[in-house]
Amino acid sequence: MPQDRDLSLEAYQISRYAYRELKYFCKQYDEKKRRLNAVQLYKESSDFLSSHRRFLFEEKESLKHDVSLIEEAAAETAGELGPYILQNVTQGIAFEYMPVPCGRRQFYTLRRQFFLCLYQKRRTENLGSCFKC
Repeated sequence: MPQDRDLSLEAYQISRYAYRELKYFCKQYDEKKRRLNAVQLYKESSDFLSSHRRFLFEEKESLKHDVSLIEEAAAETAGELGPYILQNVTQGIAFEYMPVPCGRRQFYTLRRQFFLCLYQKRRTENLGSCFKC
């Protein structure tokens, strides 16, 4: 497979480093889903002290939130092409290796819009948490 290149999202006011952060956040998607399933199974199968339960609950909520953030951004920007965008940004599967029902240019435009949507979602989320302080 070809080497990953950085997208240029400066037109959207997203720096190269912010893009990389989003890119690697998406690359953790499968790992987060596996950890979420493991946490749910582990929590259901064991009796813990309340501190461990709280930790598992917080981790589960954090993982669930991250996974849903990526899925929501894909669904909002790409609609029925969302699963293809997800495969591309989370697993690195190139357009050429998927049976995408659209053209290459349209696909990569949707991919840029996905990163813009994800950036905005994470940014508003982080701004919201600052105002809670």
